[in-house]
Amino acid sequence: FDFSTVLDVGCGNGNILQTLLSAGKVIAGIEGSPAAFEAMDRSVRRMVVLHDLTVPVFLGHFDFVICTEVAEHLWPVHASILIETICAHTPAHIFFTAATPGQPGCFHHNTQPHQHWIDRFEAKQYQYSLDKSLQLRHELRLALRHTTWIARNALAFTRRIPSSLVPQCNVE
Repeated sequence: FDFSTVLDVGCGNGNILQTLLSAGKVIAGIEGSPAAFEAMDRSVRRMVVLHDLTVPVFLGHFDFVICTEVAEHLWPVHASILIETICAHTPAHIFFTAATPGQPGCFHHNTQPHQHWIDRFEAKQYQYSLDKSLQLRHELRLALRHTTWIARNALAFTRRIPSSLVPQCNVE
């Protein structure tokens, strides 16, 4: 992906943001867990908002939005809010992962097949890229040997229409 600015929704301990900051990217994050927020490196924490992910939030526009293994921890009723929050930031690209049915883990309230999330993002004018998803899955399998589920669940999306034509969302 070609991007300068990135938002990580549900950024956990901030490791992805730390890596992107070191690579010269302009970063921001949203985290719902006070414990994860406190565990972040200070250089990242000052660019992250502690916020309940079941409530809409808007931090501005970003080239790229990341959301890894968050959706399954929210109740299904809140999935629309998560998708709306991601898309409201009008990224050109989205990297998304979420646990699938039968995937082990704690507090998985909303496991869905990949097609469920593909349909949700496509309804918001984001095109699923099978080629990019497969490429990312391959690269992540090599890089993340102990977290194989992230590679297995990798989904890549590209915005179908220019951000100037994207309807403004009611996220505040």
